[in-house]
Amino acid sequence: MLKKVIFAIIFLTSFLGYSQQEIDLTLKYNSSLNRYEVYARPNFTLNNFTWGPSQISIVTPSSLADNPLTILSNQAGNWGDNSVIYAPSVQAQNDFHGIESGGALINLVSGVETLIFSFALPDGCVNGLRLFNNGIDPDSSQAGMFGGDFSNTIDNGMITDVFNATYNNNGSNCIDAVNDTPNSVTGSSGAVNVINVFDNDTLNGSPVNPSDVILTELNPNPTDPLTLNPDGSIDVAPNTPAGTYTLTYQICEAINNLNCDTAVVTVVVEAAQIIANNDNTSATPINSVSGQNNIINIFTNDTLNGNSFVPSEIIYTTLTPFSNPNITVDTNGNVSVTPNTSAGTYTSTYQICEALNPTNCDDAIITIVVEGSDIVANDDMPLNPVNGTDGGTNVINVLDNDTLNGSPVNPTDIILTELNPNPTDPLTLNPDGSIDVAPNTPAGTYTLTYQICEVLNPSNCDDATVTVVVELKNFLVKVMLQGALFGTSNGIMRDDLRLNNVIPLTEPYTALGNSGNSRFVRPDFTLSEQTNTTVLNVTGNNAIVDWVFVELRDPQDNTIVLHTKAALVQKDGDVVESFDGVSPLRFVGINRTSYFVAVKHRNHIGAMSNSPVSFNGNDVAFDFTSSPPNSLWNGNATFEGAEQVQDNSGKYALWAGNTNSDRKVKYSGTFNDQSLIFNTVINHVANSFNNYNFDFVLPVYSNGDVNMDAKVKYRGVLNDSNYIFFNVITKYLLNASDLYNYDLFTEQIPN
Repeated sequence: MLKKVIFAIIFLTSFLGYSQQEIDLTLKYNSSLNRYEVYARPNFTLNNFTWGPSQISIVTPSSLADNPLTILSNQAGNWGDNSVIYAPSVQAQNDFHGIESGGALINLVSGVETLIFSFALPDGCVNGLRLFNNGIDPDSSQAGMFGGDFSNTIDNGMITDVFNATYNNNGSNCIDAVNDTPNSVTGSSGAVNVINVFDNDTLNGSPVNPSDVILTELNPNPTDPLTLNPDGSIDVAPNTPAGTYTLTYQICEAINNLNCDTAVVTVVVEAAQIIANNDNTSATPINSVSGQNNIINIFTNDTLNGNSFVPSEIIYTTLTPFSNPNITVDTNGNVSVTPNTSAGTYTSTYQICEALNPTNCDDAIITIVVEGSDIVANDDMPLNPVNGTDGGTNVINVLDNDTLNGSPVNPTDIILTELNPNPTDPLTLNPDGSIDVAPNTPAGTYTLTYQICEVLNPSNCDDATVTVVVELKNFLVKVMLQGALFGTSNGIMRDDLRLNNVIPLTEPYTALGNSGNSRFVRPDFTLSEQTNTTVLNVTGNNAIVDWVFVELRDPQDNTIVLHTKAALVQKDGDVVESFDGVSPLRFVGINRTSYFVAVKHRNHIGAMSNSPVSFNGNDVAFDFTSSPPNSLWNGNATFEGAEQVQDNSGKYALWAGNTNSDRKVKYSGTFNDQSLIFNTVINHVANSFNNYNFDFVLPVYSNGDVNMDAKVKYRGVLNDSNYIFFNVITKYLLNASDLYNYDLFTEQIPN
């Protein structure tokens, strides 16, 4: 009886101890072994635990082939897939596999997972595989289960089920890390987040949630330009040389670190686009004399990765240098041209390569245009004619008004050449640019064409012509104007016109001739003679009285005018050149040995020599003031002695009063000379009351001013009409009948 009591106590104690033992189960996928594994996790520690007959059921998707699972036993006996239900109607999406074992002894440690058995599927990891959930999945009575009981049970050897529960049993999560190949990256700039490795990775068929996986870079290299960030993004370091770079990473399921997959990120790093653009200064040529520093920077229009760059980012190489060493490029890309560089178009080919990728290069051409300095040869003409008898040295220097690069020519900088030289030409061009005229050169206009070329650029040239007027010896002419002698008795004319500042600086006769007055035709006209205020400011007997008109006529036909000159007459009667007011007359183009000489005035009738005057030998002279009547030409003997008027001093003068310049002095009748005086006075803007005795307030230069006092008066004291009356009625002896309308008071010069 005592033995029975002891056995009962022992049995009860053992039973109570075993009833506290619990074992949980979980299913994991081991990606490295490509298999599913079932683990047991006890809540107790016991060696040689008796694991009795047991069943652990696996639920698989019904999409798998209808085949039993091939079980690889590890602990707790030999396991086999002995009971299978495929797609029962109660849960047609699943198959049920009852994996059974007869049991065996096993060592267990509390809380430590122990691998019980494993199995593999042809397709590897299949999402959704799990352990049977007791009380949730179908029991044996439900449709299609055919009485099969797939509940998980673990016998502890005393016919007690120690199975407690499953954990992490939401279905197997297949993990898939997929290789990544982002777009290429420019190495110089690098890039951040070029791709995220998680973007195409999946867990349980869905995009990876970074919190559900463990991300690891495999075999990291500190010098690798690729960086794997914790969030899965990939960065490429700046200044990465071109090439293909890889990084291998692994993702493991956070709750099952055996469930892992690896993938490779492949990043192609490209060299930056490098562009060298041509440079050309054709639009702004460089002056060869002055040169220029830093004309252009050849890097300004070049780019690296679409942007400007600093020289340290590239390698500059001259492939073809400039043919002229005076053109240089410094390390910063600045182009300079040294002063005194020959003109021309110069080119150089250069190459820029990326310093980071020395084989990444581009070429361009630099074109520098150097032009010769602006060289200007201006035509020349000496201010004064040259006396042909004496000739002259250095009558002008052709270089004086020529320029090189905008400045006066330095003879050492140019090459001076006479073009088409003529050995018989009286003009000589000297090396220093001066022009000589040979003695005994006939009167005429001579030209010489010369060329100046830049020494630095011999093809940079310009031409010009020097024109030299050679005149005969001085032509000394004297003449008196009666109008300026009125009121005098000493044979010196008044200079009222000069004193009143009314003498024009340009001679008046060309304009008269152009307006139709045949008295002042100029067959040899080139330019109107000019004077200046300096000349008109001279006082004394050399003071200027007015302009006169001198003609040289054909010695064979005195009706033909060959040469003309507008000149100035001084108070003492000397006729002088207008440019200086003192030089005797000189004519251009004298080619006859003698000429008839005539002098005319705008409101006086003129006079002419009776015979040709010799122009040979010494200076030519003809004095109208002292020439007797027989030395002057007249139309017939009737006019002998009436060609000029003799004043109180005994000097001869041109008759005054021809106000309309029609070769006559006429007091009344058709085309009389009073009319101009009358019209000038009556129509004067200030004569608002049309007074006949209107006295001009301001001085004038007018043909109606017979007495040359700078006024035109029709009536009153010193009126101009009276002087015409005085000449016609009193002084002109041929008007013997004292006719007011006398019509034969004419100029004794052939038309």
